[in-house]
Amino acid sequence: MEFLSEEWVAAWQAACAALPERPGASGRLQVVVTGAAGGDVVWWLDFADGRAVGGGRGGRALDPDDAVPGGLPLVALTEPLAVAKAVASGELELSAAFMQGRAKTAGDQRALLRLLAMTATPAYRTAARALADRTAG
Repeated sequence: MEFLSEEWVAAWQAACAALPERPGASGRLQVVVTGAAGGDVVWWLDFADGRAVGGGRGGRALDPDDAVPGGLPLVALTEPLAVAKAVASGELELSAAFMQGRAKTAGDQRALLRLLAMTATPAYRTAARALADRTAG
């Protein structure tokens, strides 16, 4: 499957739906990938207690002040294509990209910290590696 395609987002959502429960790790993780062929790509996953419960690709990126369906807090990330690929493949941890200034964030900072902690778990890393093995581009 092609990186950042609708199929890829659906597979990522399915993989994250099977993660262990993590109370408090809830919010919409919206990612804007810059520099992709054809322009910026917007995709998101909605998490409830550490498990993906929704997701999608395309459309307008939400601003931090916009309401998120379901009342979830918004965590908005913006990252260049190379960083997005490195994070998705497991070569770069999202928290490291954030701390190095390679991924920009906006929105609910409490939700950001909870979701970043979730991405550091072995279960999340295993899901990311499995998806990376099935991804082209």
